[in-house]
Amino acid sequence: MRLNFYPVRIATLCLCGLLDGHAVAAAPTLPASASDAAAVRYTFREASKNLENFDNQTYNSLFGGGSSWSFANNVVQLGLGVAPYPGTNSPSLSVSILPLQGVPSGSPLPSGAFAQVKAPLPPLTEDKYYTVSMKVRGTGSVAGKLEVGIAQTAVPTNGAYIKTIPLGVDTQVQMSFVYKPYRSGSGNDGVDQPRLWIMPLTVGMSVSIDDLIIKEVDADPTTFFLPMSGRVFDSKLMGLTVNQFDVLGGAYPPLNQKILRLWDNNLYWGALEPKKGVINTETLARFDRFVNYAVAHSMDVVYTMGLPPPWATGGACTVDTAYYERGNPDAAGCGVAPVDLANWRAYIAFVAQRFKGKIKYFELWNEPDATFDGNGYQLATLAREAKSALQQADPSNAYGFKLVSPGLTLYGAHKLAEFLDAGGGNYVDIFATHSYYPVVGLETHLAAQVANFKLVLHRHGVSTSTPVWNTEGSPGCLVGPEKDRRYGPGCPASAPPTEDVQRGIQVRALTTMWLNGFSNFDYYHMVGVGGALEPWRSLANVQITPPYTYSGLTPVGQGMVKAFEWLKSAKAKAAFQMLNPKVFIVNFTNFENKDCYLVWSANELTPVTVTVPSVWTVRSVQKTDGGSFALPLSREITLQPLSPVLMKP
Repeated sequence: MRLNFYPVRIATLCLCGLLDGHAVAAAPTLPASASDAAAVRYTFREASKNLENFDNQTYNSLFGGGSSWSFANNVVQLGLGVAPYPGTNSPSLSVSILPLQGVPSGSPLPSGAFAQVKAPLPPLTEDKYYTVSMKVRGTGSVAGKLEVGIAQTAVPTNGAYIKTIPLGVDTQVQMSFVYKPYRSGSGNDGVDQPRLWIMPLTVGMSVSIDDLIIKEVDADPTTFFLPMSGRVFDSKLMGLTVNQFDVLGGAYPPLNQKILRLWDNNLYWGALEPKKGVINTETLARFDRFVNYAVAHSMDVVYTMGLPPPWATGGACTVDTAYYERGNPDAAGCGVAPVDLANWRAYIAFVAQRFKGKIKYFELWNEPDATFDGNGYQLATLAREAKSALQQADPSNAYGFKLVSPGLTLYGAHKLAEFLDAGGGNYVDIFATHSYYPVVGLETHLAAQVANFKLVLHRHGVSTSTPVWNTEGSPGCLVGPEKDRRYGPGCPASAPPTEDVQRGIQVRALTTMWLNGFSNFDYYHMVGVGGALEPWRSLANVQITPPYTYSGLTPVGQGMVKAFEWLKSAKAKAAFQMLNPKVFIVNFTNFENKDCYLVWSANELTPVTVTVPSVWTVRSVQKTDGGSFALPLSREITLQPLSPVLMKP
């Protein structure tokens, strides 16, 4: 059996700072276009150099022997060994799920059961693109499903792919992913070793695996999908999750928001119908206030469903074991599937009927990789029934209801693969993920996250034209290599980013999401997260206790307004970067059909001075604080750390 590890560099197309107009001698000239020699360009190629050849390692040291996972009164036993690949003399890995007591061969593994072969990998590089391929043949008498994934925790967190393996024929299994390490430990700075996981999913199945190859690829994953050139900035990227929206009275924060996502408002099923057939009138009144407020301000609404009341779970959840509002009989919401799907359909039909013409988007569940004890196959069933309920509520499609997939986090690849394998993608109109991002390096971080999400979709046959949304996210400072830098760890209130940097965050983030294919983003949330930590993440200065005052936008909120002012109806032409100094450049035509350049420096510590190419027909330089200046005759400008500027004619 060959196990080779090849290099090949990736670069996710990223984007990343503010300028003042003063000149510095011998300032480097920005690349004029993506074809400029100074610009970074990406090509897809595979290197032939071996990084590591596993042939010299024994299978025991590589795969660590068999494993088992207990569930109920049974134990999943994994058979593992080395045997010639059928019809050859090549040693191959033999993996099987031994028959289970009370579970017929050919049955799927029961919910909660895992049986994994884990191969430790040599060090992977964060944000690099990798491919995994292997030849697999089903042996024995039972065909089944095989999952391949890259993980550091209990389930695959980077990429996952499920494929049915027939008996007696060779099947090629291929998977791609952008490596994002899972960080455990204080401050999210501990990085666990990555492993290749091979997981048979059918009781009694046996497979032989050979020619396992892992490659590092030089490619920009954003180019695998819709072309960036011509992509128009979608106004639905200006979305909000606002859990205190109804306390603001007549004060409407001027954030140009186009979508309101209803989550963390205690409007989920358990809070709406705590007893079968009995609607909580207080919850319903709050529901009405949120929706009517959004409609009055011309916003679409995303309603996040799920979290059934204990009575709907058949005893699997009680008021005292609920995921949300534990101990509260009037609002307990459970992280399990309802037993009787008729109750699920009735709940969705009630909401759809009441808010026809007001709520268009229905998100299946919030972060089921963390809030749902079931598997992706159960989520697919809920999606099927939700779609049916919405169609019955609007048989002529007069209101255009859209079902949005479960909003999975960065670590939800396993449940997403299960959901797709069960046909869940056939019932949803939009796929959703939740992508949070650091202040430093958000460009690469966001590009890698959306690439991973799309790669799982693509591998399971989802059309590249299907909309992908980021229904929850916001900036932070506690991840990865940035932990020892200017803004980490945790970005405490005592050391927040400067106001210039704060104003630039949403310009950089929304530009990155736009160019990497997100068509919606819902900021979480308007009044911030994290309590005493990171209060700067709020978009508006709102007092959420009486007398409920609103006193203007924060610097991050001001930056969100500026982003829309600059990017509304923008049509992308090119995006590229300069490496030394590291500067991001986005060329687009704006709503006035003028040729514009959005530019910022990725250097978070010191300003950099650059020369604007003479072929750029720009005269004005605009800053996120509302200021502007004329491009000097020298064409030299100074980019402040992480602070974008817009250059236009």
